[in-house]
Amino acid sequence: MIDKPLGPPWWWPDTRGGALVGPFELTVDAYQIEITDRIVLSENLLGTPTGSATAVAIYNLLNPPGSGGSVGGGRFFINGVDTTTEGVDIVGRYRHDYSETGRVDFTVAANFNSTDVTRVPAIPAGVPIPNPPVLFNRINVLTFEEGTPKEKIVFSADLSDGPIGVTAKLQSYSDVLHPFSNTDPAFDVHTGDKVLLDFEGRYQFNERVQLAVGVNNATDEYPDRTAASINTNGALAFSNYSPFGFNGRFVYGRLSVNW
Repeated sequence: MIDKPLGPPWWWPDTRGGALVGPFELTVDAYQIEITDRIVLSENLLGTPTGSATAVAIYNLLNPPGSGGSVGGGRFFINGVDTTTEGVDIVGRYRHDYSETGRVDFTVAANFNSTDVTRVPAIPAGVPIPNPPVLFNRINVLTFEEGTPKEKIVFSADLSDGPIGVTAKLQSYSDVLHPFSNTDPAFDVHTGDKVLLDFEGRYQFNERVQLAVGVNNATDEYPDRTAASINTNGALAFSNYSPFGFNGRFVYGRLSVNW
């Protein structure tokens, strides 16, 4: 017989109520997701009534004889892209009660993943288009494979003591690729590895009313700037692929009333 020591350390499980109870929790989930024939939007298929044989053939397919149409191009939803996603989610949490009303929670959550496009669609051999264009080109492929962070790590600390609550959060994002060209990697844009810091303070007046003030992205972090030679329209200095946006610091107040 093994007696449980007085004042158990974090690693000692407690089976009260038939479940493990303790201040420390750790979960690890690994996954592999394979999707076949997923629905995607094709590249623009452009045609003209005169010009190259390929352009004329596309134009004739878009505008069958006798239809009276004059459509110069189109995009289509198609089945035909296969992808494989592999990753792991890790979440660790430690809770500590330091008084009758005071408690602090520490949480670390991490995701590591990768996606590969394993098959892309092609125009069937029987379609009368010489030199068939690519249906799913480099930009679309890289958007699947590199358009989201391969690593995201979040560390948060939450303190509550009676009516007062404080939360601090660090979020780390790995680099994201935004391809601008189907042929030239020199036009690729990177958002960069970034770390964001958030704070929030709360006060619970009673069971129904709570006031909170906070700041997201306290250090005013932005993704790497897109070069003017790539961002030729001048409308936006940052990639819209940024996983945390491009609006910088955000300060807020929130009054919550429950009934």
